[in-house]
Amino acid sequence: MKTANLATAILIAASFILSLAAAPYLPERMASHWGADGEVNGYMPKTPLLYLIPAMTLVIVGLMRFLPSIDPLKANVQSFMPEYERFIAVLASFMLYIHALTIIWNLGVTFDMLTMLTPALSVLYFRTGVLLGQTKPNWWIGVRVPWTLSSPAVWEKTHKLGGKLFKASAVLALTAPAFGAWGIIPIIAPILLSSGYLMLYSYQEYQKEKK
Repeated sequence: MKTANLATAILIAASFILSLAAAPYLPERMASHWGADGEVNGYMPKTPLLYLIPAMTLVIVGLMRFLPSIDPLKANVQSFMPEYERFIAVLASFMLYIHALTIIWNLGVTFDMLTMLTPALSVLYFRTGVLLGQTKPNWWIGVRVPWTLSSPAVWEKTHKLGGKLFKASAVLALTAPAFGAWGIIPIIAPILLSSGYLMLYSYQEYQKEKK
């Protein structure tokens, strides 16, 4: 946990340092958003954009650390806290990666943004699957629907399945570049379908348990 915490802190600091170092070389209006076709379709002023992702990462990490500390089921959270801290570090890495890609593009190095994002998204999905497979009942992390929160057994089954589905989604996401302009589909569709199915699955398992 200490290693993961240190890595997260270094990653957040690196994102701010990267912004400071790159600022003199960037245009006053920067590309900030790309469409599914890879074309830029949004711009922002330099200063807000340079510090948007670092600030977002800092806030998200802060919330992810704070909320479990006030969870009534804190003991359950502690049982998978090492994996949770590793996930936070992976998320911070993902945010820094997006930040670096944005800066590199605005320095004049053009590339297909979706292709560059695909492996990072795949890693994030996979680590989400690892985390889901280890979670215990709590109020902040995981598939928190009435049926999982009402039954530890349903929670366990749902999250074991969720871990497998998100890992499979990670593999499917890697195929995105082969779909060209439709590449967003294998990235988004598996996650949406997996999330929807997990809610349905938890409801069905809860009904079986009641009977």
